[in-house]
Amino acid sequence: MAERILEDMNLSQQETERFCKAMRDPEFMKILSEYAEEISQPLNREESENYIKMVEEQSKGKFSMDGKELVIPIPEFCVKTYNRRTGSKFFINVCHSDKIEAPQSNRRIDGSGVDWHIPFSLSPIHKDKDKGAVDCVDVDYVVNQDVCKRCEKDKKFKRFVAETAIDSVEKHYHLELKREFRLPKLQYKGPTSAPKMLTIPKITAKPSNSHGDPANQAGQDKKDFVEPNGDTNGSECMDGARNGNPKTLKEQEKLSAVVSKVSGEDQLREPKHEIVYKDGLDLGKFWMDKSIDEVGKAKIPKEILLRIFLPEVMNANEVQLDVSDTEVLLVVPGLYKLQMKWRYTVDSAKGSAKFDKVNHKLEVLLPTHGHHLN
Repeated sequence: MAERILEDMNLSQQETERFCKAMRDPEFMKILSEYAEEISQPLNREESENYIKMVEEQSKGKFSMDGKELVIPIPEFCVKTYNRRTGSKFFINVCHSDKIEAPQSNRRIDGSGVDWHIPFSLSPIHKDKDKGAVDCVDVDYVVNQDVCKRCEKDKKFKRFVAETAIDSVEKHYHLELKREFRLPKLQYKGPTSAPKMLTIPKITAKPSNSHGDPANQAGQDKKDFVEPNGDTNGSECMDGARNGNPKTLKEQEKLSAVVSKVSGEDQLREPKHEIVYKDGLDLGKFWMDKSIDEVGKAKIPKEILLRIFLPEVMNANEVQLDVSDTEVLLVVPGLYKLQMKWRYTVDSAKGSAKFDKVNHKLEVLLPTHGHHLN
């Protein structure tokens, strides 16, 4: 039976030998056993199924690995900081892979420092628990192995990489993270014992600088960083240093606060949501489907259920919700904004809202007045 399976896999002689050697390695079998146990857990299985479903929806059933490369991140060290808005712990796992482009550095002509160009990939954000069973969040930040090799030899460069990781995660996920951080004695922090596989665009002659959706498959991006006069301490050489004007940590935070106030509204994302129209007979469930107009004309629903998915929201106090008879406005400062008109007039005074802390989901149920909105 086992031989038949190996034949079907069409492995080369070298691959077969490596496979057999791995199966005799107790450490490999231990990792394989842990993986099998992890994917058998309902929560992990649900996360995997949701991820596959998301990929299928976005690719409309035509997902393939064409133009993509599979990345298996190897954990290097962990960065611990905090979400400014929620106060919750935020862990960034710095990992490496030879599939990520190598970093580049160019010394400035005036000798004022070195510009660092570090490609990276980000995993989706993972919900997790700390050792005290308190909710926390973690994400994988994957760079080329050369970056991590230098981190092992240069502590200042390691702190620089930690700072750049915080900056990159903050930008891609529109978060507000504290610049103060620790490097705990953890190689990896996550709901599983090792990083999950990612996909990135295959590197051609010149990789594109497309950001895409950071919550989708990990996307590759690049960012310039500065190492002034050989000092790679990130806390001293972030944005201000790029312009030849190093700023202290406090000055950076003040600037960040001002920028956040001015442009925060523009950075809010529209959360995923769905609408369910209900009456004596279920009219069905529609996922942001504009074709509902034709169905809606046939029969007026008695109730409208709006379901909004808020994966980064921990409790209802973070949500600002304003519901009227004609429209709804939801805002989560620093994260989400959803504004839409109802297809039918509703009785907002008789509506109800419920936040599901486990699934990070808000449900708003409203009775209708029985006629269309023009």
